[in-house]
Amino acid sequence: MAEIGVIHTTLGSTETTNSSSFVEVIESADLVDGTTYHIVCHAITRGPDNANVFDWRLYDRTNNEVITESLVKREMGQANKPQSYYYVGRITAGARGGGIAFEQKSDGVQTLYTDFVSMMIFDLSVMNESDYFYAEDTTAAQHTTSLVDRASVTNANPLADDEYLVWTWGSFLVDSVNGSAEMVLNCTEPASTGDEPLMLFEGEDLTEQLGWMFCRHYTYGGSNSSITWKVQTRDDTIASGRATQTDYAASTIFGLRLNAFENFFGNYTSSLLLTTTTGWKQLDTSGFKTDNDSDVVVSAAAMFDGTTTLKRSGARIQLDGTTSPNNVPNTKLSCNTNDATDRLPLSYITKYSATADSSTTIDLDCKKPSGANIGWDQYTLAGFTTRLAIVPTTGNKNIIPMLRYGRTKRIRGINHLDKIWQQL
Repeated sequence: MAEIGVIHTTLGSTETTNSSSFVEVIESADLVDGTTYHIVCHAITRGPDNANVFDWRLYDRTNNEVITESLVKREMGQANKPQSYYYVGRITAGARGGGIAFEQKSDGVQTLYTDFVSMMIFDLSVMNESDYFYAEDTTAAQHTTSLVDRASVTNANPLADDEYLVWTWGSFLVDSVNGSAEMVLNCTEPASTGDEPLMLFEGEDLTEQLGWMFCRHYTYGGSNSSITWKVQTRDDTIASGRATQTDYAASTIFGLRLNAFENFFGNYTSSLLLTTTTGWKQLDTSGFKTDNDSDVVVSAAAMFDGTTTLKRSGARIQLDGTTSPNNVPNTKLSCNTNDATDRLPLSYITKYSATADSSTTIDLDCKKPSGANIGWDQYTLAGFTTRLAIVPTTGNKNIIPMLRYGRTKRIRGINHLDKIWQQL
């Protein structure tokens, strides 16, 4: 059975630095020369004050170069209150050896912190090219108040009930601290919620470079003959007295056709969940059983709408009640609003090893320390095995679509295919 390659690099204890040069926090396992890898990275970081800008980035050891646009320069809204680092992209490994390193840089005096890293590196070389897609755009531009298309990709041949997990990421240079910038993942299918997820953010310092990531699960309903996903960005408003607008730097879209995997699940909820509780709140849950022993990748995202400044929130994925990949997210939150209009993504990715026919309860939880009646919307919880679905290469070719796109109501995959095989 073919299986995609996945390298999961995690950090479960705090790494510090006060160096004015970049210092490695953690590095992935070695990559293979000439192989193309897709990267989804989430980290939780902290700075010691809210008056200085601190730096984090990804470095490709195999090519001895900084990964393009992965740099984040951030001034904390509150001293030592964590915020997230995000990146989605791809590289082709070079011949120098090593892996992908997560690095941080302080000012040479103050101590800088990285508390948590969960970086997933995918080798999709065994998959059909039609089962995944990637697009990027690096044409820098200054925002206006109109939405402008950035990275875009089209699937011209979707099949009925195809399901997808799509990540998107954008990088921005902050040119104003008194107005909000917006990023949306627009999709032609389904049309009813095609302009979601949508985020808004305001910067804290004019030298910041901020990167944002979120994901969404989609089901193709057949309303269009093709599906187009595109990142769109703008400044939401041009505030009075504002000298200039935020600059768009880059964006990416990375998607997987979930039906290509042996087992998978996915949910998306648009509506807003409000609560006054200050504890963890379950947004979504799924019982997931695999046909065979397999690693399982799980990804989630939610939009936090704090409604006022300096409201904090965090997210976690739990497997049978235990936070994965470690317990750091239980106590370290991952976003902090700078403005009342902020809608900030809480994105998360992890991996675990599943045993055949043993169900795992997978939860997406979010938390806020404020007792205000605020909450989260536009949230996704999705997962898939690293084992691919069976596709026969000989015999009755007419049966191939049934085998590739079959599913059950409980766990979409190939659970019901034994009878089909018997008919070959």
